[in-house]
Amino acid sequence: MAAYGPAGPPPYRPAPVPAPVRRGRRFWAGIAAGVALGVFAAAGVIGVAVRFTASPEHRSPGAALAAAPSVRLHVALADAGGGMVDANLTVAESGYATGTLRDYGGGTAELRATAKATALRGDRLWWLNHAPGQVSVLTGRWIRPGQDAGVPVDVVAAFRPTALARLVDSVVAHSTVDPYSDLPRITAAAGGWRVQFDWRTGDVVTLSGPITDRGLRPAAYTGGGRVVTAENVGPGTVTPVDDTGGGSVAAAPEPGDDGDAAKAKKDADSVLPDPGKSGSGSAAAQPPEPPAQESQQPKEAAFETTINAAAVCSTPTCSFTATVHNTGDAPGSAVVVGGVTPVAPALGEQVVGPVSPGGSATTPPFSTANVAPPGGEIQVQYNAATFAVPVASAAGTPGTGSPGKGSPNKGKGSAGRGSSGTPGSGSPGDASGSPGSGSGSSGSGSSGSGSSGSGKADPGSGSGSGAPGSSASGGPAAGSAVPSTPADLKALYTNLVKRGLDLSKEPAFTKVEVPLQPAVASAMKSLLDAKVTPEVAKETLQYAVDKKLLGPLVTFAETGGLQNWDEIPKQYKNAAGEQIDKDWPKRIGITRQLEFAQDILKRDPDAKVIVDGQYKGCMADVFDLTRHEAYQLKSMPGRARNLRETTKESIKQLNGQNGRNSDGTIDCTPPGFSRISVVRIEQTSPLYSVDRDEVLKNLPRMKEYLCDGSTPKLELLRVINQLGTYEWNPGGFGDFGADC
Repeated sequence: MAAYGPAGPPPYRPAPVPAPVRRGRRFWAGIAAGVALGVFAAAGVIGVAVRFTASPEHRSPGAALAAAPSVRLHVALADAGGGMVDANLTVAESGYATGTLRDYGGGTAELRATAKATALRGDRLWWLNHAPGQVSVLTGRWIRPGQDAGVPVDVVAAFRPTALARLVDSVVAHSTVDPYSDLPRITAAAGGWRVQFDWRTGDVVTLSGPITDRGLRPAAYTGGGRVVTAENVGPGTVTPVDDTGGGSVAAAPEPGDDGDAAKAKKDADSVLPDPGKSGSGSAAAQPPEPPAQESQQPKEAAFETTINAAAVCSTPTCSFTATVHNTGDAPGSAVVVGGVTPVAPALGEQVVGPVSPGGSATTPPFSTANVAPPGGEIQVQYNAATFAVPVASAAGTPGTGSPGKGSPNKGKGSAGRGSSGTPGSGSPGDASGSPGSGSGSSGSGSSGSGSSGSGKADPGSGSGSGAPGSSASGGPAAGSAVPSTPADLKALYTNLVKRGLDLSKEPAFTKVEVPLQPAVASAMKSLLDAKVTPEVAKETLQYAVDKKLLGPLVTFAETGGLQNWDEIPKQYKNAAGEQIDKDWPKRIGITRQLEFAQDILKRDPDAKVIVDGQYKGCMADVFDLTRHEAYQLKSMPGRARNLRETTKESIKQLNGQNGRNSDGTIDCTPPGFSRISVVRIEQTSPLYSVDRDEVLKNLPRMKEYLCDGSTPKLELLRVINQLGTYEWNPGGFGDFGADC
């Protein structure tokens, strides 16, 4: 189903807002009192339900948004599959949008949108996370994204000022007070949505809720000491890009001005045809519509494998050959790992090809002794795991900025093309760039006795992006731990098959395009080397693909910088929500650890890191062994009052003050390492869009936690929100009243 375009979902139509109840001049002050009553109600002391209304003297919370020509938003998006994205967007009421996005797998993208279409231009990691079968054809190009490309909502329809205003007012009009609101900010809740606003001005601070095609209706107050919220029924709230719905939105909106609206239009007009213009004269000056994501299919070789042997062996030596047939439209080579069940899973391996389109090639015989008694016969199953590799001479050219060819794998395995990584761009919450590093290539397929499998190969018909440290031929970056030659790939795939991990049969592996498959295979080998079982390794890869977190796994493999692969399955399982609450805010902290370690390796590919592991008897969220730094990472999606407790907890962990964990480990910092506390304030917190002074106000009485007499307990405190990164070293602890 197409995600964007003229045939896309209709604009957001909120449920009608009933006429406000007029309560006079003291209404807004009454809200604060109402919150206090709500606290007692929650404790069972008094029965009350506080409802929101607007007085004649005060505007509704959505009024400032409704009157603005544009809105600036800082948004967290979670799609139905669990993929998470941070976005900085500007949306004009006139129907245009511009912005930048960063996913939790380290990818970045630019967005442009009109009321008719949306365009994305993502870097290599973005497409590795969101479309791993199309990385080389999508990287660095403007395209109209599919519904799984990281933007689960129609940005213009959902976030233009009047749409946001109607949504806000609908929630407020139908809601009850959250009795635990952070004064002077009040939180209204209804229908799964929460709107936080400043009761003194009515300005919206944050709003969050589900992406759904259902709406709101007023709460029914029944008395009896209960606070009753609304139900989800009726027309749309925030409209998904398809009719399945699912996912979440958390946003911090701010009214924009005419300049913001003009920039949104200018940016959109540079990429997309303007739906407001018509006629041949104006159309001629407009840019062509970017291609649809699904239309980008490369020429490639496609291998089908045939076993040349009977299923019964009655001779002293059991042998077979395998023939690979190139059914595609480009040349390619293949690694074939032959085996016999139940005798030997991997008898040997051969590289055949290059094979021209329509051509075939047959391996030399794979042979093993017959284990049946002399003169007897045995029922066998001959196997050929086929992994395709690119033709070495079909390489991209460096530094042109044009991506190499690539395509979705379609479940059959695919093989290499000339692509390379692109430099990472600045993005919400992180200014680091990714080290562009193309990888080698492989495809996959398998065949049993009498059956056939397939693999795909592509000749590398595009040009590389010329990213720093990348290989324009589509192979791994200089110094990469990922093998690239046919001989090395043959050894890698054979090693995995012999150890019980035949990736040619794994759907998650065949979804990854060929230039990146060797990096994935290398990651799987690292897991096996760390004593992870083949089944758990396959599960980890499936989580990485499904949850759009393949980027960290590939970065760890390409740099060789991760030192504790044994912990990675647990991290991915937690990030997928399998062992913790599936609600996405509670998974953020786990995902941030993977993202943070990846960022270290992107900045310094020679660094060595440990993620959520031990070093010299101490546990930390991340160790940078190269710079001798220990990090405790905290994600704070909740109330302002939690900032102090969250920060205190991280400092205590870095100083070994929390005792032993349930598994016997202890959070602490090894001798000679710097102690660094990083607290990231997420979109759902009221502190997401506040300045340094406001952050300080919410960190009172910190002296005893920052200092032990005249000795600092911390080398660096870093607090991150939408407005910036605020840092304090011991020389700046005076801001907290500490002198050490």
